[in-house]
Amino acid sequence: SIGLVISDPRPYTYEELFKQADQALYQAKRNGKGQYAEYGVESTLADFQKGIFTVLLLSKSRETRSIINTISEGIRLLTIAEPGEAEYFKKEFSSQIRFLYIDISAESGDGGELIQQMCSISWLKGIPFAAICQEGNMEQYACAIEKGASDILPSPVDVIFAKRRSEHLYNREHS
Repeated sequence: SIGLVISDPRPYTYEELFKQADQALYQAKRNGKGQYAEYGVESTLADFQKGIFTVLLLSKSRETRSIINTISEGIRLLTIAEPGEAEYFKKEFSSQIRFLYIDISAESGDGGELIQQMCSISWLKGIPFAAICQEGNMEQYACAIEKGASDILPSPVDVIFAKRRSEHLYNREHS
């Protein structure tokens, strides 16, 4: 089991971060063998077994992963850096994933190939997605719309804007 802590920009001492990671480790152990938990994010194995709303995020950006994790309170967030990594989650979570975030902001060009790769994975077909596009990159925005994105989030992602948009999307897609 692993305990994680993600810090904001304010300075922390090693002891503060270690204590928070240790608390997260104990939470992970309470959730069962071979689990992970993030400090300050409450989740239990029972939540996963109940089939709570699960979101898959494809992003190479640590900052984007952190922000989406922040806005996904009460939601099971799975993150990958490459489309091929989605297979790791197929067995356990394929029936639970209800929404995708596809971060194309770091892609050269319109990002269409990355969207196509994710949307062509058989067990992810038909799942609604939001594209995270480089702010002002009209080529990426147009491609996301053409590929059927439910929403577009500009990168760098603004936490307040993304939280408001995601709550709307989760509620609409979940009903």
